[in-house]
Amino acid sequence: MNDWKVGGVQYLPVIAQLELKHNLTTDLLARVAYQECSLRPEVIDYSTPSAAGALGMFQLEPRDFPQVLQKRGWAADGEDAAAELARLYAHFHYWQLCIAAYNWGEGDVDRWLADGAVAALPRETNNYVRQVFADVPISGFIFGTSLNA
Repeated sequence: MNDWKVGGVQYLPVIAQLELKHNLTTDLLARVAYQECSLRPEVIDYSTPSAAGALGMFQLEPRDFPQVLQKRGWAADGEDAAAELARLYAHFHYWQLCIAAYNWGEGDVDRWLADGAVAALPRETNNYVRQVFADVPISGFIFGTSLNA
């Protein structure tokens, strides 16, 4: 088992079902959860929001996902996160762009692409995408060597 999965064994069966339901690549939603909260209980149970106010295992922002304020639980949030990843993939057609948008925002990635994707992604987003796909290898890498290093 991958090191990043060890702390999340109890969550993995439900997350795997959500990945299948939403046609996500295997382990993508699970790895996003790990990236977002390192599977820390105080984040999963909503006790510790991010600096931006994002909540829960998948760090959903209340402005985009107001239902997260109801603290429905990690599985319900996982459904929302999985649906969002599927929506982003339908928009961008590349998993890397989908994950960049999950971190940085869809509009920011759209503007970056409209500008020819010549500027560097923000360091946080670059690291986020690199780290996720270091553990969830996929084909069709499009960002070039700066994210693949």
